[in-house]
Amino acid sequence: MSKKYELTQESIEINGHTLHRIRALRTFGGVQAGNLGGYVESEKNLSHEGICWIFRDARVYGTAQVYENARIFGNTRVYGTARVYGNARVGGSGQVYGNARVYENALVFGKARIYDDANVFGYSKIDGNTYLYGDAHLCITRSVYFNYIYGDAKIDHGIWTHHIMIAGKDYLVSSTLEKILLK
Repeated sequence: MSKKYELTQESIEINGHTLHRIRALRTFGGVQAGNLGGYVESEKNLSHEGICWIFRDARVYGTAQVYENARIFGNTRVYGTARVYGNARVGGSGQVYGNARVYENALVFGKARIYDDANVFGYSKIDGNTYLYGDAHLCITRSVYFNYIYGDAKIDHGIWTHHIMIAGKDYLVSSTLEKILLK
């Protein structure tokens, strides 16, 4: 396997971590050889396989990993032991950290925060100021604007808009907001 990017001399400091801007060494998935990308702490943060890429001012550091076909955009930060993979897209000024996972075809944008052991997957879309944390899981869900989903909440096929707060150990939310079922 040949390397698809290199670390440049351009660097920034974040919380004691030195991150280097990346430069594409070959053309792949819409990225042209020579294009500058975002910042990583080390080559362990971004795989050389697949078409995964970190764009513009996005930052990935710590032991966080981006791989497969995942794309990181904007001013996003991915750190801690977080993983972003599959066909996932993370952008805006959001953060994915802790032991969080964003994968499959999930989209995370805006100022969303995904952290602790939270998982966003399937065709979920999270936007706005949504916070997903604890051991919460979202699958095939549209969650937009000012939501807090945490604890051990499991949400499948939900549609969320404006100021929704879901918490607790035994919630399974399915179909629409009106259907909140206890396990």
